[in-house]
Amino acid sequence: MSGLSQLKPIQTEEVLAASDIEAEKPKNPESTVVIWPKSERTFPAFQYCYLEREALSNGKLPHEKTRNFLVITESLCPQRRDLVATWIQEMVRGRCSINRAIHIGQALTWIDQNKLENFLFVEEDAKCLYRHYTSHLIQLVKEKEGDLNSVDGINLIHAGNLQRGMQSIIEYSIGISRRETRKWATILSRSNFDPWYAQFDTVEPIELSVECGIPKDSEITPENTRVAFKPTYSGSINAFKFCYLDRASLTSVGRGRSNQAQVRVRLSSISKQRCRLVLLWVKDMLTRSKSLDKSNTVCVLFDWIDRAKRDSDLYEKSRSQPLYQDFTAHLNDAISDNALSLGQAVKWQAEMRYILSLSNNIPASEIEEWAAKITLQIEYSNLDNAYVEVETYELIGDSEDKAPNDVVPEQAVVNYPLQPSYKIRAYKFCYLDRASLIPDVSPSSAFARRVNPASLCPKRCKLMARLIRLAINGTLVPYRAYRIVSIMDWIDAKGRGEDLHSVDDAKRLYADFTQYLLHMARLSQVGDKKGFGLSTACHKQEAMADLIKLSTNVPLSTVRTWATQLTRNAQDLPQPRLTENDAKTAYHLHSRFFWGYSQLVLSDHAAAAPLKIQLSDLGYEDFVAFNHNVTSYTKYGARGAEKNWRNVAFSEAGFDDDIQSVARKTKAQGICFDANQRENYRASQRVLVVNNFQLGEWTIRHFANRAIKHFGYMLMFASGCNADHLSGIDCQKGLLPKEDGANRMIAFKGRVKNELQKVTVPSAFQKDWRQMIRLREWMSSYCDQDAPKFGLCYVPLRGINKNKLVKLDDRTLKDSLAWPENGPSLVSRTPRKSKIQRVLEISGGDIGLVAGMVSNKPNTIRKHYGFKTFEDSAKQLSQFFTALKTSASLRVSGKVKPPIVSSGEKIPTGKCVAKTEDDRRYIDGIDEVRAPELTCGAPLACFFCKSFGIFNNYEDIHRILSVAAYIKFQSIQKSQALEIHGEKFLPIVARIEEIVEAFKKRSKAAKEIVQRSSRSIEKGDLDPFWLAQVNSLLDAIEVS
Repeated sequence: MSGLSQLKPIQTEEVLAASDIEAEKPKNPESTVVIWPKSERTFPAFQYCYLEREALSNGKLPHEKTRNFLVITESLCPQRRDLVATWIQEMVRGRCSINRAIHIGQALTWIDQNKLENFLFVEEDAKCLYRHYTSHLIQLVKEKEGDLNSVDGINLIHAGNLQRGMQSIIEYSIGISRRETRKWATILSRSNFDPWYAQFDTVEPIELSVECGIPKDSEITPENTRVAFKPTYSGSINAFKFCYLDRASLTSVGRGRSNQAQVRVRLSSISKQRCRLVLLWVKDMLTRSKSLDKSNTVCVLFDWIDRAKRDSDLYEKSRSQPLYQDFTAHLNDAISDNALSLGQAVKWQAEMRYILSLSNNIPASEIEEWAAKITLQIEYSNLDNAYVEVETYELIGDSEDKAPNDVVPEQAVVNYPLQPSYKIRAYKFCYLDRASLIPDVSPSSAFARRVNPASLCPKRCKLMARLIRLAINGTLVPYRAYRIVSIMDWIDAKGRGEDLHSVDDAKRLYADFTQYLLHMARLSQVGDKKGFGLSTACHKQEAMADLIKLSTNVPLSTVRTWATQLTRNAQDLPQPRLTENDAKTAYHLHSRFFWGYSQLVLSDHAAAAPLKIQLSDLGYEDFVAFNHNVTSYTKYGARGAEKNWRNVAFSEAGFDDDIQSVARKTKAQGICFDANQRENYRASQRVLVVNNFQLGEWTIRHFANRAIKHFGYMLMFASGCNADHLSGIDCQKGLLPKEDGANRMIAFKGRVKNELQKVTVPSAFQKDWRQMIRLREWMSSYCDQDAPKFGLCYVPLRGINKNKLVKLDDRTLKDSLAWPENGPSLVSRTPRKSKIQRVLEISGGDIGLVAGMVSNKPNTIRKHYGFKTFEDSAKQLSQFFTALKTSASLRVSGKVKPPIVSSGEKIPTGKCVAKTEDDRRYIDGIDEVRAPELTCGAPLACFFCKSFGIFNNYEDIHRILSVAAYIKFQSIQKSQALEIHGEKFLPIVARIEEIVEAFKKRSKAAKEIVQRSSRSIEKGDLDPFWLAQVNSLLDAIEVS
């Protein structure tokens, strides 16, 4: 190291850790200090940008509370600076804790002390560095094990933390994930060094998902199968371990170890009979016959059986009967000893019947006769011994500025005299077993206030004491306190009370509870409508966040990042997304207008009227302009809506200068041509004559402005940028060199600190870009003013900025643009949404990839553009419900026949046998005048088309019944009156029922198909396409 005299202090700036989940990298990491406000701890991250610093020579720990660490400023390393910037970003985003930061700092200190800093930025070198550091840590662990008083040695836990610090360093420097880095060397964990672990083997599980069902192309091997219940629940079942009769979870030591330890088994103890039993269980889980909650109980029972060494009793009826009787006696003893609640005993006995029914291949009803069935007694007197009343005392909520310290939570009731409905019986929730958890007990009954005194939990008492104090001093308002305690029954019924006291477990609890809330919100709209609305779900999610904050002291802002935040209404819904074809059409329209206007403006000779822009090949009326205000279009911007006579007077053939001819034509077309419009006609005629039918200077400037605005839309379509980027485009030079097959230019995103962002456009866009540069130069010359370096500009023709170059923004982008009637939306966000949505589809929904491609943050993409399902639903709804609005009972004659076909293209409603759009024809016997228009883009209109058909199978009947269920759901959500419901929805439902009834009469097998499909629909099991429509609307619209 250079002389200590060169060491200098650094003027630092502070950032707060865990304060912004979307934080960018700091601009000055070489002078940045990270502060944890809650613990008041300071971390001088800036010093690691310098390869020579005080900490390398004096042995100071990198986490001492000082902001004046000395460094040699000349030793600033650019590569290390980038690494530290990423590291600080992770701390500010809350992804790197203070302890992890300390371990990373210690690893960097070791690297710099050993002059290995150049090994961080190439993968092969980083791999050697990681292995060398792991060997160094192992040596230190051995020193500590050999001499517990060793100063240099470290324990295994500390070594593991330092190794993970090195993994983070490599991830920050070259982007290789910690998961991959772990494979480069031995993991420093107890499982690799503790002798206890060595007696058990590890199994590499294969995960099967309940969502995908039983795999069709491969065989299930139960000895290595894990079943995941995502996305409904985050939990999974390690079914494979129960194929082995000797496993870590059976030992008293193993039960206290981590989950990683509990799944270890002894491979030699595998049982073929148990494998067959587990296979049946796995299939039941994959077909949703066995829920996650019940499967967890099955796991507990397998452990009980194997600890009792009674596996052999499972497979013979003569031995299974005594096993069931002994297990029932065991449950009754546990109930008598208050070790198990009655509700849990009922559930455990039922799952033991399930296991024995699988192993003996006999019905559970037969097993039920082997021993007395444990049931929940409605006569509460039978439970008096288990559940007793508690002597309570009352506290008044929001009554004191400072709550008393001597609160006795296991006896306290918090009352709000002015709001008695929010009375909180806090004492109940100090007991993990209470009468209110019994399913048949009414929550409002007096018996529901009883508890099992033996189940008093000290941890829960501390938690409830905190809640009571907050309620007394008014920090927790009544409705929030009430909601918090209301969700505790759900937690304790699931046996997850302990999860409240560990941050990692609380994360899983919060995520699982959120999934449960979504599930219940969806249930509220199908079948028997069991569940609750999304508004209630939002309240419950907020209550869970409050409860976890109380139990773990984690800030609410952090807790809310652990799962998707539910929303109770349709605020800030996304703007309509353009379809692929609409986006292409819109781009071509803008391109035609841009080139038409710009070529006219840049032409050296005087331009003769009219300007003609061909649009007929795009499906729109050609645009003809005699000046900026006299065009063949009836509507652009806020002007011209009343000038329909212009369609007659001005056409591609030229100007009709005979006023009588114009009058005759307008009369024939039913267009008003009164005295005022005749005067307007003459005024236009005078202007054209004065200008000798040439486009005047005023018009040329209008067209120049319109051209640049159309180019702005083209740029948004081509690059995916939004209107805010337009003011930051570097327009002084041409596009930058190609990179990855696309030209690139630099844009400043004005709303976020003016940071530089790369915006890509296709190579073919260079021609348009050059034309824009030429137009920009013309405008600069016209105004005799240098155009600003950044931003698209236009020339206002009025106001204080008249004849000056002004930046184009979202507000002025669409002003005074001529645009075809029924053309694609001119909303400025739709071009960006179109490109991003298209990239999302191509990438399979890879939000991280898309964020990088369009220079945006992943959270922004997820928040604003991840609405494909809902927007597609809305697009199709607007198409086919418009067609259905005028329909009524359409059949007027003929006998109904089911449209059975043997082939055809799959569509959302069935099959289509049409080869071209010309094959669209109405079915026989309906009123074609009032029937919905046969539009191939509207799925429901297909029911009235002869080319529509269904196969003679369950799938297609189930699909069209799903359509009917979806329409009924729509009517419930959207219809404001029964008349509207009948007008919009009943015709199509009637047509579906007509098809189904005719199909049902074909044969007995057809009738069974209809019955099976109907049962599935009643359970909420809709066709995937239409279920996505329902779920997307539930996710985006309030459904309470």
